[in-house]
Amino acid sequence: MKTKKMAIASLVALSVSAPAFAAKEAVANKSTEESKSLIQQLKDSPFSLSSVLENYTTLNLEEFNGSRLDTGISYKLSDNDVLKSAVRLKVNESDGDYETTFSYAHVGYQRKGLLKNDKHGLDLGLQTRLYKYAEGASADGAVQVRFDLGKKFSDKLSSGGVAIYEEYLNPKSGKSNRLTYFEGGPTLNVNNKLDLTGTLIVQTAFKKDSQSTYGSLSVTPSYKLTEKVSLSHEAGVDRDFSGDATTYGVNINPSVSYSMNDQLSASLDYETQVGAITDGKAYGRQWLTNGKLTLAMAYSL
Repeated sequence: MKTKKMAIASLVALSVSAPAFAAKEAVANKSTEESKSLIQQLKDSPFSLSSVLENYTTLNLEEFNGSRLDTGISYKLSDNDVLKSAVRLKVNESDGDYETTFSYAHVGYQRKGLLKNDKHGLDLGLQTRLYKYAEGASADGAVQVRFDLGKKFSDKLSSGGVAIYEEYLNPKSGKSNRLTYFEGGPTLNVNNKLDLTGTLIVQTAFKKDSQSTYGSLSVTPSYKLTEKVSLSHEAGVDRDFSGDATTYGVNINPSVSYSMNDQLSASLDYETQVGAITDGKAYGRQWLTNGKLTLAMAYSL
């Protein structure tokens, strides 16, 4: 268990590294015309790089819950065809020891513009992915097909989502054989600072002799405080339809994000369950202590 002092130091170190990184980047850009040319060449090339680092802890900063690093690379074959790959690493702590482990990797192909809103009334894209999971996971890997959906109703109202089908490779005994997932909903642009988004999530996991379904419905107002700072606050309910009892969870997820430049951004959010409703009876939760605080940094080029 990490001490409070160590948890605070971890978060502070991550937060201060963002402006320091931005400052170093600015110095490098000013140093020579060659460095500018190199960065511009990378931006203009078919390659794209992205990286997201997330640190998890409790709200009181007394417990370190781990880190996650996602790194991706893509190659643009054409305006509509893209090759993609990504790797996820995790850092966990046990009795004061930290261990970095491989979580999964995937390679895939993306086809954009199968349908276009101005021609067909709907934006539709397709992605296929092949996953390799770490040893000890519930399966050796997975084959995934995903559809990216979008619809523009007006300048103020639009909708988007993703539908996924995933088939697991050599699943372990008692684990899911395949999975279906949908996430999407409408977004209302109230003005140039405020957006309202509704999101529906439905996930079903299929086993040999059974299946389990999870669903959630949420509303998220997002407010652009300045050109660089944005605030959002998701609130919603969820339910696991697998059990006999009718139980709903009530969740909140406030977040603040800061965009330092076109390549580097940071966000801080807190996700927690504030209560539950079981068979018509409401129960409170210790939402200040049962949630997860996440500090994330994202870089893309």
